[in-house]
Amino acid sequence: MPHLTTQILVSLLIPLLTRSTPLETSQYLSMRDDLIAEDEHMRLGGHLVLSVQEQRMNEIFMKEKRAMIQTSRTNRSVFVPSTSFYHSRRLIEETPLFEKIHQMPKGAALHIHDMSMVSLDWLVTNVTYRDDVYMCPLANGYLNFQVFNSSYQTSDCLWKLVKNERAASGNVTAFDLNLKNNLTLMGSDPFLTFADNQAAWVRFGLFFRQVSNLLYHVPIYRDMLWQTLREFRDANVQYLEIRGSFDQMFGLDGTRYDTEFGVLLVKQVADQFVKTYPDFSGVKVILSGIRNRNSSVILEEVKTAMELHKKYPEVVAGYDMSGNEALYNPLSYYSEALLYPSRQDPPYKLPYFLHAGETPWQGTETGFNIADAILLNATRIGHGYALGKHPKFLQKVKEQNIAVEVQPISNQASQQYKISATSYMLNFI
Repeated sequence: MPHLTTQILVSLLIPLLTRSTPLETSQYLSMRDDLIAEDEHMRLGGHLVLSVQEQRMNEIFMKEKRAMIQTSRTNRSVFVPSTSFYHSRRLIEETPLFEKIHQMPKGAALHIHDMSMVSLDWLVTNVTYRDDVYMCPLANGYLNFQVFNSSYQTSDCLWKLVKNERAASGNVTAFDLNLKNNLTLMGSDPFLTFADNQAAWVRFGLFFRQVSNLLYHVPIYRDMLWQTLREFRDANVQYLEIRGSFDQMFGLDGTRYDTEFGVLLVKQVADQFVKTYPDFSGVKVILSGIRNRNSSVILEEVKTAMELHKKYPEVVAGYDMSGNEALYNPLSYYSEALLYPSRQDPPYKLPYFLHAGETPWQGTETGFNIADAILLNATRIGHGYALGKHPKFLQKVKEQNIAVEVQPISNQASQQYKISATSYMLNFI
């Protein structure tokens, strides 16, 4: 079946080919305007009606956008949106358009992972300056971090107090820069560092191992959450939903806390932040498992999510599963666990916010994860890049009003490597 726009064009051209009298230029231009208008009306957002103020702001943005396109075309210079974020981040931040966007209200940030939500600069210049923070060099050249109440030795790693190492370095600025470069995925040329998407995933997972025993320390996590809210509010974001397991927090004495403790910690910080800054709407958590775990583990997580969603609906939004879709188990592997809430008497509606379809490939289990998200009546789908290649899935998503959390940078990475995309570039800079 021809594309709808093609059909429209044909319907307009047939009278031109069959008419007996010449077409006047004014008629032709009128038909051309009608065709363009109809095309624009069918585009994404074509049905939106802008207010006078919105039209004025839109024209400011479009002026900047057209200037950027025209400059690139006439000077044959780099067109920033077409280049990898690895290289374009600096160029983006230098554009007048970026500054305007930075000043605008953003609404909500709905796809945030707790271990990667705070700025790396703050992590280095604040967290690593604290007492009881240790580091040790790993065999692969990266640094691992941990919080102890005293020096701790293992057979394969020599732990050193970060404050002592910094003081002995002779150059604090260089020392801190080295820490940052050791943590970031952007420290060297990523095109050389990551030969493919899987290599990026490996580095992605390594980052979590580097900082989890640092950031999950209760006082640090509390301060990290407050700093995160400040940073997002400074960027004019008014609401956050944070994904995490919230069951790995620990005290200096080695005490480990459960998921409920983590949820209540987030609630406490969020409530205080909203009290301090009434223009901020709040925070909810999406309890999140990892899709490389046994199904029995995920079932217990779903049960915990159900319990806490019932108990704290004002802070617990629902449940998700994250991790490398191309490498780990598909959602269908966990169907029994994920169907558990609907099999209760009465059935319980636990909202799902499922990572699914984070791939440009067609006909893969990663793409078919979207089918599971649809059948499980997910509230939102994380990434959902494969929807463009599954028209029936797309139709169902629309019918069921399932929102899609779109990450343009992850989508760009997906095309770059031709494997499932990740959100690592956005989160770890």
